[in-house]
Amino acid sequence: MIKRLILSTMLLSATVIGSVASARPVLASDYTTTENKYVEVGGTRYAYRTIGNRGVKPPLVLFQHFTGTMDDWDRRTVEGLAKGRELIIFDNAGVGASEGQSPDSVAGMAEIAVQLIEALKLQKIDALGFSLGGSIVQQLLIEKPSLDQKGSPGRFGTTRFSRLQAASNGDCNGNQNKRGDRTSATCPSVLHRH
Repeated sequence: MIKRLILSTMLLSATVIGSVASARPVLASDYTTTENKYVEVGGTRYAYRTIGNRGVKPPLVLFQHFTGTMDDWDRRTVEGLAKGRELIIFDNAGVGASEGQSPDSVAGMAEIAVQLIEALKLQKIDALGFSLGGSIVQQLLIEKPSLDQKGSPGRFGTTRFSRLQAASNGDCNGNQNKRGDRTSATCPSVLHRH
C-alpha cells in the first residue's frame, strides 16, 4: 500500500512538472526552418524566404555580410523584425541556396538586388544591411531611389556594439552604452523618401 502511494505521488509529481514545463512560452517558429522559395532573375535562380505577414508597412529586405547566407541572421532579431510586417531574406548569387556567381562589385550586387525585388513585384521596400549588405543598401538607394522607403546601411567595421542594439537602447547621440562603447558611429542612418 505504501509503495503504491509513493509510486502514485511520484507519477502525479512528474505529470505536474511536465505540464508546467510544457506551459513555458515557445517561439512560434524558427525562420531557418521556413521553406525556401525561388525566383529566377537573368537566368539565375535565387533562394529567398518570407517571414511574417504583408501588412501596412512595406516589406523589410535584409542584406547580409560577404558570403553570408539567409541562416546567418540571429533568429530572435529576425522574428522581432518580422512582427507586424513581411520580412524578406535572400541568398546572394553563388552563396547558400542561390545559383550563379557572385558579382565582383557592390554595384553588380545592388543591380541583382533591384532585379530580384522587381521580380517579386515589390513596389516599395525598407532595407537593412550589415557589412557588405550595408554597402549594397547604399548602392540600391543610389540606383533605384524610388524603390526604397527607408534604408539603413547597418553596421560597418569591427565595432562591438551593433547599430540595432544602439537603436534599441535609444542611445544614438554619441553617449556611452553600458560597456563604455561610444555609439555615435554605430547608430543607423535611416534615409526617408517622401
